Amino acid sequence: MQTLKKSISVIIPALNEENMLPGLLKSVLAKRVPVEIIVADGGSTDQTRKICESHGVKFISTSRGRAKQMNEGAAMATGDILFFVHADSRLPECWYQELHEALSSGVVAGTFSLEFDEQSVLLRAYGQLSKLNHSLFTYGDQGLFLHRTTFIETGGFKEIPIMEDVEIYRRLKKMGPVVKMKSTIVTSSRRFRKNGIISQQLMNIFLVFAFRAGVPAAWLQKFYPYN
Repeated sequence: MQTLKKSISVIIPALNEENMLPGLLKSVLAKRVPVEIIVADGGSTDQTRKICESHGVKFISTSRGRAKQMNEGAAMATGDILFFVHADSRLPECWYQELHEALSSGVVAGTFSLEFDEQSVLLRAYGQLSKLNHSLFTYGDQGLFLHRTTFIETGGFKEIPIMEDVEIYRRLKKMGPVVKMKSTIVTSSRRFRKNGIISQQLMNIFLVFAFRAGVPAAWLQKFYPYN
């Protein structure tokens, strides 16, 4: 007898993502599987809300802050499994099946590997590094999936300005294995294009090390604003 798959809520924090959000929604809905989609909006002034309405997904307004938005989305979610995905991402075709298989294997949580929408040599190299299951190469743009009960047990995302992804990843690793899938989420390279690939990655590493050393996220935020 085939085991019934658990229900999934896809939670998307968004802020003025009218250009990126349609691509993500298309990749989620392409599988034609039962899934709840919640866009937790932090005060968009563009067409984000209308895009959600046209795709038939839930839209909730929250105060600005990615961690706050994701927590609010999780509070509204009805799924047994929560899948947090950034709005400028596109999911792999196999995401639904792989997510279920991973959580059925007994892991605490999981993320995907990363690929960028721009295929320069340096970004391809960084994409390969993202396959390493290490906090230096695991960020929120790789998605995070876990059982609702696990998320509740963690207390949710710590509502800090940045590094909420690194912070919860560290706590989850203490609870048990966190798997890194070989399949890739495609994400926008816009921040790398704007700041320079090497400069941006060095900044990412600096931020992680500084945060782990105890530097307050509120101070680090000035180096990495939430757009």
